Amino acid sequence: MKSERYKLIGKSDLIESAEGEIYPVEYKRGRKGEWDNDELQVCAQALCLEEMTGKTIATGYVYYAQSHQRQLVEISEVLRQETIATINAIQFLLQTGKMPPANYSKRCLGCSLYQQCLPQAADKVLRYQEAS
Repeated sequence: MKSERYKLIGKSDLIESAEGEIYPVEYKRGRKGEWDNDELQVCAQALCLEEMTGKTIATGYVYYAQSHQRQLVEISEVLRQETIATINAIQFLLQTGKMPPANYSKRCLGCSLYQQCLPQAADKVLRYQEAS
């Protein structure tokens, strides 16, 4: 999948077709989390599909293997704008090379880059003071 407009390229887990409509389906090993990153990913795939096919994509799905549940993702205007804003923010970071400081949250514990990022270390560095 790709989008020239949003400068995206990638693979979709599955594209389904029913009654003349197409929609992306993203597979996740775990269960639905507290954050909207899965929905943003499905929306980005929908944006690519729209550009590639010329059709409006109104829905997508995320399948969570742990719960064996498929969750509907409405590709609303609000989700589209949030996805586009996220894409633009990431492209800005890539263009400028300026990375935001790490902010620790409980979400960090599940990240595969936790050991490289060490978000709690940044806070310790800011509080560090040399002994007089």
